[in-house]
Amino acid sequence: MLRRTAFVFALCIFVSCLGACRVSGPTVDNLEEPAVTALPVAAIEQLLPALNELSEDEAVRLTSDVSGTMDGWQGAGNATANAVQNGTAVQLPSGATELSASWYGTGITYNVLYNCAYNAPYDIEIHTNDGGDFWFALADYQDNKWNIHPTTYSGADVPIEIGLEPNAANINGTCWFAIITYGGEDLEVSSIDVSYPDAPAIGDPVDYRVLIQADDGTHLATNVFLPIDYGLPVPPPPYPAILFRTPYDKADLLGTQVEGSPIAQALGGMNVVMIAQYFRGRLNDSGAWPDSEGTETLFREHAGPDFTDAIDTVEWIEARHWYNGELALSGPSALGLWIYQAATQLGDRVAAIYPQVSCGNVGNWAALRNGCFKRSNVEGWLTANGFPPALLTEAEDNFNNSTYWDALDFDAQASGVGCRGYHEVGWWDVDVEATIHSYQEIHANGGVGAAGNQYILIGPWSHDTVRQATVGEVTYPTTAGIHHDPTHVPNDYDGTYATLNSIGRTLGAYDPPTDHARVYFTGANGSTTAPHNRWYNLPDWPPAYSEVEFYLDGGDPSLVDAVGANGNDTWSNNPFDPIPTLGGANLPIPMVADAGPYDQFDVIVGEEALVFQTEQLTEDWSIAGPITCTLFVSTDAADTDIMVKLVDIYPGIEQPVMLVADTGVRLSWYLEQEGLGSVVPGTVYELEIEIGHRAHVFSTSHRIGLVVQSSNYPRFDLNPGNGDPFFDGVGVAQNNTIYFGADNASVLVIPYFDPT
Repeated sequence: MLRRTAFVFALCIFVSCLGACRVSGPTVDNLEEPAVTALPVAAIEQLLPALNELSEDEAVRLTSDVSGTMDGWQGAGNATANAVQNGTAVQLPSGATELSASWYGTGITYNVLYNCAYNAPYDIEIHTNDGGDFWFALADYQDNKWNIHPTTYSGADVPIEIGLEPNAANINGTCWFAIITYGGEDLEVSSIDVSYPDAPAIGDPVDYRVLIQADDGTHLATNVFLPIDYGLPVPPPPYPAILFRTPYDKADLLGTQVEGSPIAQALGGMNVVMIAQYFRGRLNDSGAWPDSEGTETLFREHAGPDFTDAIDTVEWIEARHWYNGELALSGPSALGLWIYQAATQLGDRVAAIYPQVSCGNVGNWAALRNGCFKRSNVEGWLTANGFPPALLTEAEDNFNNSTYWDALDFDAQASGVGCRGYHEVGWWDVDVEATIHSYQEIHANGGVGAAGNQYILIGPWSHDTVRQATVGEVTYPTTAGIHHDPTHVPNDYDGTYATLNSIGRTLGAYDPPTDHARVYFTGANGSTTAPHNRWYNLPDWPPAYSEVEFYLDGGDPSLVDAVGANGNDTWSNNPFDPIPTLGGANLPIPMVADAGPYDQFDVIVGEEALVFQTEQLTEDWSIAGPITCTLFVSTDAADTDIMVKLVDIYPGIEQPVMLVADTGVRLSWYLEQEGLGSVVPGTVYELEIEIGHRAHVFSTSHRIGLVVQSSNYPRFDLNPGNGDPFFDGVGVAQNNTIYFGADNASVLVIPYFDPT
């Protein structure tokens, strides 16, 4: 049984009355008179002491109250002899050409247990006689420098919103700041008020925030949640940690309040540190927490080739006193893509990875499929999330540039991964095949600790319906038994549970399962008859299936078990009037509202699509593995796309033609990959196409169908037919032909497998 332990956190304010003290500081001789509006950085830096010279004692002040507001400060040091401490005030007469400074320290730490350099969110108000302008500087122990505010301040009551700019305290939690005067005014600071955040209540995570510096100097906005107090002492550090990185509002991950975050609470209650960080250049959540610096990229900042933000963050974590060396990387979608990249560079510095609905090849997952540009994915996601328009232009300009996308293919670097991995995806996710490929590469070719030590869970979900029973127009009634809640002890395939056990956080007796794949076999809408709509454990994915061939035949287009007579059939593609996307592996964005299995009947009628189908099945047909086809095709245009869909045709009149899997291939891209040159109108080409991986059951009396068309917009961008990469209002109709029979045996290959 899980036994939770915690420590009672208190806000410890250390008070030290040092009396009226004067510490001699450096003098500035022959200082050239700068303009009042200029910032004399070099002179101020000369004036202030080095950070290692500052006392590491408790806060330097005279009084405090329980609300956390301090006044009556005494300076810990003065830079010139004419800066005079007068009781609870300090007089800073600067003279005509002199700078004068006084510096102060204030201690804020939630508990001596977490004896580390906090960036505490606090505000300062400086009360003066309004005698002149002054500058303000914050000590930042993380970067070992004084950060001088670039503007001057004046007035009797001067608020300075420090928020969470770089102001890391020293190891004892003391934050230092300095007041600097110049210009002949006699400034007197009568008192200083500092407002601190409230101490966390029992059961709340201890949240502190820091700007972690990347290798190029960019600061990355980061939240750190230390273990939670549940009324019993938290064991002393060090602790394991789980790192999440996100391009979205961190409130989506953490909740609108710290205590509202189930993830932080669950992990903190298990004495695991949770770390959440923005991608570079990304958003402002709430509460005056700044953006990460830098400029947004298309997933090029995590582990190279341009930047190594994830690696730099791990190095920062490794330097924390509270970290025990056991790190897991976790997150879904965009929060998971970086995990595959970073894991290849970190080796055994990571104990476990749990990426969900993502993969190691960003191009294949997000932007490309066999030379077809995933228009709705790329344009819809970038636009919906407020990315700069230049990123869409960058993706479009490089959509057929293999060198560009190869730099984002980390599957080829699987040997660098050195830990157990749990990969979770849905059959209707953005690209289940890309996730499967990443799992297979690490499982087969990973480094020590990774090879043979990967696990995959594939559910019946789309990208935004994970763990829901209804997806698209189909209800999967037996999806229960899979849990995200890491406090629950579910089956062996729950990634959070397994990941925590991988880093030594034992929730119960745990041994890695013998089977490496847990897979949901989809079936007829609402069916509860095995093997329809059931979970099955498999030794690996794909299992050892049998290939069954269905040949395309003419007349009433059909799928038959033997090659028929030579023949052909035609269809057309009009880029001015494309077949609309209805369901499939789509991101849940406004451009394509629907994802998952949908009835295709209304979008495949007419001359724009061909439907080949079997006779009614006399028994259930289960498939598990990659569905492929070989098609012989030609076109009368300079280019065209070949779109294929595997469908489940229900029995009866006006019954669904339910989508099972689909893909697209750009003919010009395929010929280039095969070294066959450009498209020659009228030439017959043989295309070998992987439609996709699936575990599905075609019911008795249903038919297996193959749809052939040439548009599926906006899931895939339009082919203008004139050789241009994109349709911009100029294009030509494409008349396409498919061939079958002994001379050109177009064939659908089904991976037959009975899970029972």
